[in-house]
Amino acid sequence: MKKLVLLFLVSACFMAMMLQAALPQATVTSPNGGEILYKDGEYTITWNCSNCAGNVNVIVEIYNTEHSGPGYHGQISPGGVPMSQGFFKWLAVGKLKDGSYLNPDSGYKIHLEAVDGSDASDGTFSIRVMLRKIVITRLDLHRLPNCPECVRIDLKPLLENFKNCQHVYRISLFANDLPVADLGEFGGQKRMHDFIDARLGQPLQVQAQNRRGRFELRLFNRQGQLLQTQPVQLGL
Repeated sequence: MKKLVLLFLVSACFMAMMLQAALPQATVTSPNGGEILYKDGEYTITWNCSNCAGNVNVIVEIYNTEHSGPGYHGQISPGGVPMSQGFFKWLAVGKLKDGSYLNPDSGYKIHLEAVDGSDASDGTFSIRVMLRKIVITRLDLHRLPNCPECVRIDLKPLLENFKNCQHVYRISLFANDLPVADLGEFGGQKRMHDFIDARLGQPLQVQAQNRRGRFELRLFNRQGQLLQTQPVQLGL
């Protein structure tokens, strides 16, 4: 009798192990530790999948091992992602499903949640803020009638450069190391007009026309710190 009971228990354990082994399982492969991701960048979260036949979904989440609370954990997939797909393209704009915004920090892990189990990154990775840079090298100016020193500056290239940018920056036009026009703030919910009127003395206009002056666009953060100096030509 004891042998029968022992045999039954062994058989039951073996069957349970076989059943468990047959369940769909996903294992995070990237990011899996040590990476640096930047907000506003697009990344592909990947995982290996075993026994993934059928319609099995996985929820993709992010959490921080060092901090808790809003902005440090939450769901990043809009809903269930097919586990057999093996990846999820994530635009790291920072907004989580609970409405909070992801905080740049270290100590993050990706977590996959499924009905039959879960898995997380083996190590932690960091999320940092990607600083925008001015990429244009020319600004077009148009003279205004009845005002020899007045010009209209075409800002459309800058607006294109800084669209869909969460962080706010201020840009100023400098001539020979002196500020001559504040072009306003860009990013976040702030959007400037396509053009801005400014005063640019006739000597500077002559220098711009003859390409002799030293003109620069300077990029500042919201706190007034200088982030970039970009030489530009002024087209009149």
